[in-house]
Amino acid sequence: MTTQLPETLLKVDNVSKTFDLPNGGEVCALSDLSLTVGQGEFVSIVGPSGCGKSTLFNIIGGLTKQDQGTITLTPNESGETPKIGMVFQQDSSFPWRTVQENIEFPLEMMGMDRQQRKEKVQYFVELVGLQDFTDSFPNC
Repeated sequence: MTTQLPETLLKVDNVSKTFDLPNGGEVCALSDLSLTVGQGEFVSIVGPSGCGKSTLFNIIGGLTKQDQGTITLTPNESGETPKIGMVFQQDSSFPWRTVQENIEFPLEMMGMDRQQRKEKVQYFVELVGLQDFTDSFPNC
């Protein structure tokens, strides 16, 4: 019997976050934000500097607590909650590592064996169309 994967992987429901300013005021970083990410979806969050992207990622990753709303990560079939990672805009790749080696790096840090890393990298480079560039170095 095959276990069906959950349709929704991540649900952000009416999340709000306000930060206090040194002068006694406050700034609203997120206000009633909701989104759903389905199993197997590839999602990008794009916006100008200061619009709340990093705040959202920090909340999803558990680094910052939201003021309101909920974040739900659906466990997989073995009951494990998905691992969350974040890639920053700047300095996100090592210029001395190939595309393959850069993608492998966090998997290596998690202790994943070489063969598993290779399989994961293959999956992701095909997902985003980089299979012809795995031996290339980033253009930093």
